[in-house]
Amino acid sequence: MTGSLRSAGLAAAIIAAVALAACNTNREPSTPEAKRARGDELLKKMSAQLAGATSVSFTALQTREVVEGDKRTPRSRTVRYAVRRPDKAHLTFLPEAGGSTDVWYDGVAGKITLAHHQEKMWARGPMPKTLDEALDAAAYEYDIPTPVADFLYSSPYAAFEQTGSTGGWVGSEVINGQACEKLSFQSALLDWDLWISADDRALPCQLKITYKQDDGKPTMTAVMKDWNLAAAHGEDEFTPKVDEKAYTRIALARAATADPEPEPTDAAGSTPSPAPVSDKK
Repeated sequence: MTGSLRSAGLAAAIIAAVALAACNTNREPSTPEAKRARGDELLKKMSAQLAGATSVSFTALQTREVVEGDKRTPRSRTVRYAVRRPDKAHLTFLPEAGGSTDVWYDGVAGKITLAHHQEKMWARGPMPKTLDEALDAAAYEYDIPTPVADFLYSSPYAAFEQTGSTGGWVGSEVINGQACEKLSFQSALLDWDLWISADDRALPCQLKITYKQDDGKPTMTAVMKDWNLAAAHGEDEFTPKVDEKAYTRIALARAATADPEPEPTDAAGSTPSPAPVSDKK
C-alpha cells in the first residue's frame, strides 16, 4: 500500500511538472504582435533599471568585424565604463595589443580629455554639459566609437527604439552562464540583437549590431559583465591623469558629420595633428 501511495505521489508530481511546463510554454508570445509587445516590455524594464542608477560601472568585450573583400577579421578590445549621471564618465579602452586609451568626460567643465598611453599623446576638446548630449557629440563631432553608448543614455529605451523597426522577443538563451531573454530588431540602417538577463535585474548581457549600410555588412558584438548600479565612484575616477610634460598634445580628430570650426593651436602657433580616436575596432 505504501509503495502504491509513493507511486501515486510520484505520478502526481510528474503530471504537475508537465502541466507547469505546458503552462509556461503557453505564456510565451507566439504572434508577431505578442512578440513585439514582449520585446517592448523587456526593453522598458531594462531601461528603467539603468536610468534609475546614478552611478554605474560595467565591462564590455567588444568585437567588431573588419571587412576587406571576402575576408572578415574580428578585432576585439575590452572597454571599462564608469558613469556618474548627469555629467561624468570615464572609459578605458584595452585593445588586443598595445597600450590603453582613457577617455574622461566632465560636463561641469564642458570638456573631454583623451590619453593614448602607448603613443604618449593626449587631446582635449569642448563637450556639452550633460551626458546625453556628450554621447551624441562623441559620435557626431569626434567620431569616438562607443557602440554600447545606448545603455548610458538617461532613457536607454528611447535610444534603442526606432521608428519603423520590426521584430521583438525571439526566445531564451544562456550567455556566459546567465539565463537571458533574446530580442531581435531590424531597421533600414542596421539590425540588432539584445540579450537581457531573465531575472529581476533585467540587465544587458550581450548586444550584436549588423551595420547594413557598410560594405560587407560587418557586425559588432559586445558581451557585458560586472554590472554595478551603485558603484562607489570617487572624484578621482573622473579626473584626467595625463603627464602633460611627457605626453604630446594633439588635436581631436573631427568626424565627417562635425560642423567645421577652427582647430586649436599649440604654444608655437601651429595646428596639432589630429588624435587617432576614430579607430573602429
